[in-house]
Amino acid sequence: MKKFIIITAFLTGTVWQGHSQVSLEECRRLARENYPLIRQLELVEKSRELNLSNIARSWLPQLGITGMAAVIDGIPDIVLLGTTTETDNYHFVGIANLSQALWDGGHSRSKRRITHAEAEVEKKSIEVELYKVSERVDQLFFGILLADEQLKQTDILRQLLESNLHRAEIAVMNGIAYPSDMDKIEVELLHTEQTLINLQACRKSYCQMLSLMTKTEITPQTMLVKPTQMIHTLDREINRPELHLFESQRTLNDARHFAVTSSYMPKIGLKGYAVGISPGISFGNNKLNHLLMAGISLSWNIGGLYTQYNERNKIKINNRMIDARQETFKVNTHIELSKQDNEIERFQRLIDKDKEIAQRRESIKNASEVRYEHGACTMTDLINDIHAENLARQTKAHHEIEFLMYLYQRQTTSGNQ
Repeated sequence: MKKFIIITAFLTGTVWQGHSQVSLEECRRLARENYPLIRQLELVEKSRELNLSNIARSWLPQLGITGMAAVIDGIPDIVLLGTTTETDNYHFVGIANLSQALWDGGHSRSKRRITHAEAEVEKKSIEVELYKVSERVDQLFFGILLADEQLKQTDILRQLLESNLHRAEIAVMNGIAYPSDMDKIEVELLHTEQTLINLQACRKSYCQMLSLMTKTEITPQTMLVKPTQMIHTLDREINRPELHLFESQRTLNDARHFAVTSSYMPKIGLKGYAVGISPGISFGNNKLNHLLMAGISLSWNIGGLYTQYNERNKIKINNRMIDARQETFKVNTHIELSKQDNEIERFQRLIDKDKEIAQRRESIKNASEVRYEHGACTMTDLINDIHAENLARQTKAHHEIEFLMYLYQRQTTSGNQ
């Protein structure tokens, strides 16, 4: 794999100073902090705590009370000599049962694991969505930087045209140029003013969108700090939140796999029953009006054994699906990184040529200005050379911003911000 040594760095430590300056890092942070979705992270954590609290309370003694109007039949009558008895089959029966779990076969433990894993999946899903916010912030930030450079170069063009308007006035006064030369310059100045209006409107629009995302006022007067440059080596390591999401999904499947085993394990506990009967059941001179029972209980529902094979296979299939999604994501990300590497290399080479072109265009323009002063060049030719020089500077500035933009796009794509 070819590695490109490129320039990338970031001016850190820049803070808001009366909202006059803002850095890319600050915009990313503010956009994340103020994005409505981030509130769900706290809600997911609170939901997890409540679920865990409910699971912990399953170990508390459980009390159940049942009352019923019942018909009791089948109890033999016991009649002693010299006594009589009246049998009443209609009774009110009250039943209270108290149970305390001693071992639940790992059921509560599996529920805790699933609760933790589900919360992590939700949080990682939110992180994936929040990460996309940085990509949108980068697009707006570099869009404003590009507009700033275009405004800067267009203003330089305006100054050059004004300077040459003065040069044309002198040439007309000296009789070596036509008055129409001044009209040509003034028309170009009007075109330049139109360009400035369009660029200012574009920048204002981008600033408004960035303000909405960061919840901070970014006015047309706000200066965006252009990232500085330092040597950096590109690699193909991926550290995106999507990978953490895939891993948390596997952890959730592991927890579900453990729950399959606990579903058919026996449960051991303490149980006590208290039964009250009114009127009591006669047994000679005595009446049975209550009954108490207590002891160790063992319950075992083997229904989970019938489905455990299928459940485990479903989990394995789910894991394979996660592996396939992760592999697809990695392939697509590496394709995007390769594309960005090529673009970065292309803009590096273009910028080297841009510098030379801009220098030569400036020399040509300067020569045309001297020739015009001596009547050896027409105003049309001079204007063409002025525009050619401005185009060369505009192209160079545009390529430099695009170069930085691709650097940070690559940084975002790889997840190594």
